[in-house]
Amino acid sequence: MVQKNSLIDSIVIVGPTASGKSALAIYLAQLTNGEIVSCDSMQIYKHMDIATAKVTQEEQALVKHHMIDIVEPTESYSVSQYINDAKRCIEDIKSRGKLPIICGGTGFYVDAIINGSEIKPSFSSNTRRMLEEECEKSGLDSMYQKLQKIDPDSCEKIHQNDKKRIIRALEIYYNTGVVRSKQNMQECSQYLHPIIFSITMDRKKLYSRINRRVDEMVDNGLIDETKKMMSLGLNENYQSMAGIGYKEMIPYVKGEITLEQAKDNLKQATRRYAKRQITWFKKRPANSIFIDMTNGLTDNIKNVINNAINKI
Repeated sequence: MVQKNSLIDSIVIVGPTASGKSALAIYLAQLTNGEIVSCDSMQIYKHMDIATAKVTQEEQALVKHHMIDIVEPTESYSVSQYINDAKRCIEDIKSRGKLPIICGGTGFYVDAIINGSEIKPSFSSNTRRMLEEECEKSGLDSMYQKLQKIDPDSCEKIHQNDKKRIIRALEIYYNTGVVRSKQNMQECSQYLHPIIFSITMDRKKLYSRINRRVDEMVDNGLIDETKKMMSLGLNENYQSMAGIGYKEMIPYVKGEITLEQAKDNLKQATRRYAKRQITWFKKRPANSIFIDMTNGLTDNIKNVINNAINKI
C-alpha cells in the first residue's frame, strides 16, 4: 500500500495551450472529488469566451470551476488580486472537504499561487513617467526590443503588446540594477503543497492542434466576439486585449487584411506562445510529474495519475 502524504493539499496542472489541460483537470476532479481553480490570465474576463478557449458551460456543469468570468474586460487585474481571490476559492474548496485543482497555462500565476507571493517593489513615479514618454515617442516595439536585450527571460513571459508589464519590467531594472527575472519572490512559507502534473506533447501534433483550434474558433464566432469587444470601446491598449486572439482579428474587422491572413497571424502567435510556455514549464515548477498527452489519456497515463493521487 502507498503511504499517504498528509502534506499534499492540492493538484496543479500546467502545460502549453491546446495540450489538453482542461480535459485532464475535469478527469482528475471527477476522480478525486475536486473543484477546478482556473490559473489563466485571460479566462478571468467576462464576455471573452472564444478567444480565451474558455471551458464551455457543459464542461463547467460537469465540475465546479472557479476564477472564470470574474472581471469586466474594461478593468485591470493584477497578480496580487489573482492571488487573493484564488486563495479565497481554495480555502472555500478545502472547507467543504474537496480538493483544489489549479489548472492553467499562465506560468507566473502558477508560481505566484503556489508560493502565495509576488514581486512588489515600489518606486518613485519619475522612472515610470520617463518610460511612458519614451514609449510614446519610439513605440512599444522599440521598448520590447530594449527589454529583450536587458532581460530576455522576462520577455519569454511578457507578450510584445503588453505595455503595462513591459514598462514595469524596465522600471524594475532601472531602479534596482537587477532584471525582474532575477528578482527573488518575497520570503514566505509555501502556500500550497501540490502534486504537479506538467503536460507535454509532440511538437508537431501540438502545433496541428493549435492550427485546428484557431479554425474552430473562427467557425464558432470569433469574428463576432471581436466586434463585440470593439463595440465596448476596447482596443489593443486594454489589459484584457493584450492576450492572443482579438488583436489578430481586429485588422480583419477593420478591413486591413484578409481573413486568411488574420487566421495565419493568430496561428503563428499561438504557436509562439506555446513555445514560450514549454520553455517556462521545463524550468518550473520543480518536481513535476510529466504527462505525455500526444496519444491522449491512455491507460498508462491513467496508471501514473492513479499512483500519484493515491498519495493524497
